Amino acid sequence: VEKKRLSHGHPNSGRKLKFLKVDLVTHREYLADENEQSEELLMQLEKQVESMRGIMCNANYDLGQVKTKMDMTYSHRQRIIKENKLIKEILELYPALSVTTIFIREINLHCDPHYGDIAQALKSNCSKLVKALDESGKENIDEEEKPFAVLEHIIMKRFKHSKKLLLNH
Repeated sequence: VEKKRLSHGHPNSGRKLKFLKVDLVTHREYLADENEQSEELLMQLEKQVESMRGIMCNANYDLGQVKTKMDMTYSHRQRIIKENKLIKEILELYPALSVTTIFIREINLHCDPHYGDIAQALKSNCSKLVKALDESGKENIDEEEKPFAVLEHIIMKRFKHSKKLLLNH
């Protein structure tokens, strides 16, 4: 009996242990870069965008399907953003961005690919600017408002327009 228990892997065991073979999975990037996507996918971007718009028109759309389409058209949205299109035009092309969860997911993709806190991502990405805000005695900004001051500074530096014009757009 003792010999049999030892052959099963444990002295108190009455049956053989089952061993599962586990394969290690390599880390895969969440979204493929535009140059890494297949040509077929790139050729079908417009078709994917149209398909997504059709899905969003339906009241009972599948959120998983919409997220998949958003992932496929990521490089297209990147190009649109670089072209400085109006937000209204982007929302017409991608009505899924009007869904709060998808919009927050999109912000996180651009700010922090690990789905962290947007404010924390702003702080870490703009640490020099935060340090400059700390050192300048001119502005008295509390800790919670700091990321928004950084964001405002980046927007003003990028677009060089008045705040009212930016807020109206």
